Amino acid sequence: RLSGSLATLSGVGSFLIILSYILVKNLRKHPYSMILWLSVSDMCLALKFGITSVIPDSENLQYKEGWCITQAAWVQFFALASVSWTGMISLNLILKLKNPFTDTSAYEKWYHVVVWTLSVTTTILFCTLGDPKPSGDGTCWFGAKDPYWRFLFYIPLVVYWILGFVALGATWKRLNRLQLYGSVRMLVIRQSLYVLVFFVCWSAPLAHQLAQWISPDKFKAGTYNGVLVYLDIIGQTSQGFWNALVWITSPAFFVAVYYGIIKKYLKCFDCWKGGNSENEKEFLLKIEQQDFVHIDAILRKNIITGLLTGIADSVARMRDEPQNITSNSPLFKEISQDKKRVYNPGDMDHLSSTGLAIETVNRHSRPGPTASFEFSFTDYAPSVFHQLRLQAGMDSKTYMSSLDPAVFLKNFASQKFSAGKSGSFFCFSPDKKLAVKTVSHSETKLLVKILPHYYRHLQTFPSSLLNRFYGCYKLKLSRLDPIYVIVINNIFMSAPKLSSTFDLKGSWVARKADPGESLGKDNDFVEQNLKIKIAEEERTQLMQMLNVDANFLRHVNIMDYSVLLGICKHDRKSTNSTSYQLRPLNVSGGVSIARTLSQEQVQSGLESSDGREVYYIGIIDVLQSYNFSKKAERLAKVYLKCVDKNGVSVQHPRQYAERFLSFFEEHIISPNDNLYQDSGTTIPLFSNDTEDRELLIKP
Repeated sequence: RLSGSLATLSGVGSFLIILSYILVKNLRKHPYSMILWLSVSDMCLALKFGITSVIPDSENLQYKEGWCITQAAWVQFFALASVSWTGMISLNLILKLKNPFTDTSAYEKWYHVVVWTLSVTTTILFCTLGDPKPSGDGTCWFGAKDPYWRFLFYIPLVVYWILGFVALGATWKRLNRLQLYGSVRMLVIRQSLYVLVFFVCWSAPLAHQLAQWISPDKFKAGTYNGVLVYLDIIGQTSQGFWNALVWITSPAFFVAVYYGIIKKYLKCFDCWKGGNSENEKEFLLKIEQQDFVHIDAILRKNIITGLLTGIADSVARMRDEPQNITSNSPLFKEISQDKKRVYNPGDMDHLSSTGLAIETVNRHSRPGPTASFEFSFTDYAPSVFHQLRLQAGMDSKTYMSSLDPAVFLKNFASQKFSAGKSGSFFCFSPDKKLAVKTVSHSETKLLVKILPHYYRHLQTFPSSLLNRFYGCYKLKLSRLDPIYVIVINNIFMSAPKLSSTFDLKGSWVARKADPGESLGKDNDFVEQNLKIKIAEEERTQLMQMLNVDANFLRHVNIMDYSVLLGICKHDRKSTNSTSYQLRPLNVSGGVSIARTLSQEQVQSGLESSDGREVYYIGIIDVLQSYNFSKKAERLAKVYLKCVDKNGVSVQHPRQYAERFLSFFEEHIISPNDNLYQDSGTTIPLFSNDTEDRELLIKP
C-alpha cells in the first residue's frame, strides 16, 4: 500500500511533466527534453509499483518465476534509465560550464545511446544469466544472496552520483568565482534540487542492498518490518513525485505557463503587476535567470563583455596613421596582454565607439553584467591588424562603432549565436559589418604564423577575395578554458536579401546540404545547373584573382577553404544598384591583376551579364593547414571508407588549389563562351615554386 500510494504520486507528477512538455511549445527543446525522458522512466517505474500494489496476493506472486523475471526486468530497465538520465543531465551541465558556447543539443543523441544501450544490455544480462528473486521490498529484483549481479545497477549509480557532485561543485565554484550573485544563488539551489532528489531517493535502496550483501541472513526475502526496507520502497517510488515538484516550481515552467495560459486566456498580469510592460519584462527576466539551463547564457554574456571591453581598450591605444611594416618586422610577433583585469558594472559607462566617455546609463538598465568579474585579455599583433583595418578603410572609430560594447550588449538578448559542437560560436556585430568567431588554439597559432605573408599579400593585391582578418584575441575567465576569437569582415555586408547561398570547394564527396539547411554546397550548385554569369572582362579578372589567392594559400600550406557565394535576384530596370568595376593593372611579370579595388568595392557585388542577378563572393575558412590530422583523415576516408580520392575534400594544397580553380573555370561563364578560354592574360595555374613565391610572398 505504501509503495502503491507513493507510486501514484510519482506517476501523476511524471505525467504532468510529460503533458506540459507536449502542450507548451517553449518547453519542447534541449535540455528540457532530457527531463522529459527522465520523467518517462520515472512514470514507467512508478507504474510497476502501482500495478503490484492493487493486484490481489501480489506478495505471493513474486515467488512465481515468470512473474518475478518480468518484474525484475521492468525494474532494472526503467530504474537504470532513470538514474542514467539524471547522470546525463549532470554531464550536460558540466559540458556547458566548461564552454558555454558548446552546442550540447548535438550530444543528446549520444545520451540516448548511452542510456538505452546500458539499460537494455544490463537487463538482458541480468535476466538471462542472473537469478532474479524476491528482493525483500515487496518486489522482484536482486535477491538477498546475489553477490555480484547487483553491480549491474549500483556501479552506474555510483558513477552518476559522482557526476552529480562534480556538476554541483563546478556550478558553485565557477559562478562564485565570477561573483554572480542574486539570481545565481537560486540558480545553484535549483540545480542542487535535481541532484539532491537523486541522492536522497537512491541512498536508501543502495544502503538496503549493501546490508543484504553484508548480512544476507538478516534481510530475507518476504521480511518487510525493517526500516531500510521501507526507506528502500519510499526512495524508489517517490523520485518522480519530487522531480515533478522541482519542475512545476522551475522558472521555465512558470514562464511557459504564463505565456501559454495566464497571459493568453486569463490576462491577469496587468492587475497583478500594475499593467507596466517594463515591470513584466523585468519580472520574467528575473524569474527565467534562476533556471539552471541558463547558466551558459550568464557565462556567455560575461565572455562577450570581457572580449569587447578588452578590444575597446586595445583599439583606444592605437593611432590611425598608416605604417610601413616589413615582412621581418617584430610587430608580427607583438602581443599585448592584460594578465588580470576586473570588469565592474560602471566600466560600461566609459566605453564607446571612440574609447571615450558616453552618456551615463542608469545602473538598472546597463547592458553588461551587474556584478564584477576577473578576466585576462590578449591582443595578438595589434599593430598589424590595425594596419589591415586601415587598409580596408576602417579606422578605430569605425571599427569600434561596430563592436561598441554598450550597443552590442544592449542587443545581446536578440543576438543570434551560431554554436558548434566543439564549443565554437559565430555571430555578427549589431550593424552586420563584422563577424566575431571563435577559433581553436591551433588555428590561432597558424594565423599568427602566416600573418606576415597574409599582410604582404593584401598589400600587393588589395582586391583579394580572401576573408579579411581585423583582429585576433584570447580571453581567459577564471576556471574557464581560454577562448580564442577572430574578428572578420562580413562578405554579405552590403547584400540585400539573398535568394540563395552556397559554400563551394570544388569537391563532390559529401558535399550536399542536409534537408532543411539553407546553405547549399557543391553538389547542390551543380544539380541546379547554376552558373556565375558575368561579363567577359569581369570574368577574366575574377579568375585572375581566384588564381592569385589559390596560389598564395597553396604556398602557406592551406587547404579546405571555400568560396562563399551569395546570389541576389536583381532587376536592372527597377534597381539603381551597380556592380563594381574591375580595372586591370599590369604588375611584375606582365600579369594582369585587378589591384585598384577597395574591399568595399569588391563587396558591392558583381552584376550578372543578363542583369538578373548580383553575386557576392569571398574566400572563407583559410585557417586549415595540411597537417598530420588532415593527412590521417584523408587516409581513413580513401582507404577505409573507400570514397573517391579525387572528390574528397581533404587534398594536398597543390591538388586542392587545382581542383578549386578548375571548378570555377567551369562554372564562371561569360556571354561569349561557356568555358574559360583566355589568351594568356591570366597567371599560370602553377609555374615553378620559385617564381610563384617571388610573385606572391615577395612582390
